Amino acid sequence: MNLQEKINGTAEHGTLVLDFDEYFGQIEINKAITIDGRGSTVCAKKGPVICINSQGVELRNLRVEVTSDEGAVICISQEVEVKKSLALWVRENIRVKLENIIVKGNVSGLMIEDGKWEYPDVLHLWPVVPNKKNCFAFDMKVPISCVLETDISGFKIVNPGIKIPGHNRIQIEVEHLKENAMLFGQIEIVSNYLRRIIAVSGGSFGIPANLPNPNKNKPIFIGKCLESRQTGITEKFFIQKLEPKKIKKIAIAAAVFLCIAAAVIFAVSFFKPEDGLKPATTLSRIADSYTEGDTVNLTVTAKDDKCVTKLAFRIENSSVSESWDVRGQSVSQDCAFSTAGWMPGTYTYGLKAQDESGNSGEYSGTFVVKAKPDIRKPEGKIIGIGNSYTQGDVISYTIQGSDNKSLKKMSFSVKENPSAAKAWNAGGLSSSYTSSFPTKDWKPGTYTCSLMIEDSAGNFEEYSQSFLLKEVQYGEINIFTRPPAEMYVDGKSFGSTPVWKLKLPAGEKRIRFINKSRGIDVEKTVVVKPDELVKESFILQ
Repeated sequence: MNLQEKINGTAEHGTLVLDFDEYFGQIEINKAITIDGRGSTVCAKKGPVICINSQGVELRNLRVEVTSDEGAVICISQEVEVKKSLALWVRENIRVKLENIIVKGNVSGLMIEDGKWEYPDVLHLWPVVPNKKNCFAFDMKVPISCVLETDISGFKIVNPGIKIPGHNRIQIEVEHLKENAMLFGQIEIVSNYLRRIIAVSGGSFGIPANLPNPNKNKPIFIGKCLESRQTGITEKFFIQKLEPKKIKKIAIAAAVFLCIAAAVIFAVSFFKPEDGLKPATTLSRIADSYTEGDTVNLTVTAKDDKCVTKLAFRIENSSVSESWDVRGQSVSQDCAFSTAGWMPGTYTYGLKAQDESGNSGEYSGTFVVKAKPDIRKPEGKIIGIGNSYTQGDVISYTIQGSDNKSLKKMSFSVKENPSAAKAWNAGGLSSSYTSSFPTKDWKPGTYTCSLMIEDSAGNFEEYSQSFLLKEVQYGEINIFTRPPAEMYVDGKSFGSTPVWKLKLPAGEKRIRFINKSRGIDVEKTVVVKPDELVKESFILQ
């Protein structure tokens, strides 16, 4: 199934998620759908590659390319030739949302993006003299202001911001590249809604270090030379070769076209005064700061002495981008968007209005998105403490804690006996600690142990449980052995057997018998019963 068939098979207002791939051929979008390309490429030999004929279309994470240079050949300006160069064509009065879109070719129908772009697809920087500063330059022609960005190490764009549309000469510096090193990466041309790519390659392979390096006064020029007409030098283009007869016909047609155009321009300028006033733009109802997750509501307004025809609003480093086709001396549009999932920080917004004469008025500002307060309490539990113990027992336990952000501190205590208290500096989403405390010399009774947890936002939570500590009960034992032997209980000697009415704490006891002359050293188990006399006899071997 090709891409057009997938688009046709997607329900209106649905989302088409593409597998990462290359999709060949022109496509048309005739209904409101969202296409997430996940980094895929849509390409065709000639444009328009993507034609949008419907409202409510949203494109995300796509690369759109015109792969042939046919549309870029300079010839008589005809509509069919213009369309051949289009990567993206948005029909008149159609609004479209774009997010992370890379194009190769021209665009039509997008406010403040229309026009012809001329820039090299690839820059090959050579020779690069190692361990020195090398200067290069190349030409671009752009219809709007834009910014050039790159993350290539040691590669610097001297004048990355293009503020004036038209011919621009870009200067590049490559500094301290090591010997026999490769230079590889790309330059991104970032405009209002789209990005364009220039591939970069080169290196210092085989270049001697003593070779004179190109400096800023004499940089190495790379790419196609596009001289500005304002300098009096004719622009240089790659021109398609034509036969003499065709050249004559084209020249005659061009002359007629120029005469008609001159007459129209003269008539318009004579009968209609030039409109040089820019529209006035304002933005209301927007606050200085918001909390992540808030909905931002605002109203954009523009006024003009003649007629406002277009409004556009966008926020940098976000998916918010809106445009409206309007008409009137005073126009306004309401806009709303959610900040759910936005990173805390300062965001810059821009509003642009255009009148019917092509004059543009702009308005910009900033607002702050603050992190959503963390009010969720941490959670935890105490593991390993039973319901009852006897005086003298050692009680072992484990405490566990967790939080949606980060733990800070965990502490354990026994309300009736502070000597059992312990604290730990916790961290991360979860923590666990194991410890114990003795109950020797503790009074019988009910004890309450508690776990206190604090997270990094200052939220607290407490968990508690109780246990019963019973008084020690005693019983008596009579022990008789054959042969006689010295008797030990808990490491303490009670003399040679027989032993009569020995008082011991109730419970199971391990008793050791030693007779060195007979070579006897054995242990026996005796159960001491509360308030009873237990009699036991053993034959030792």
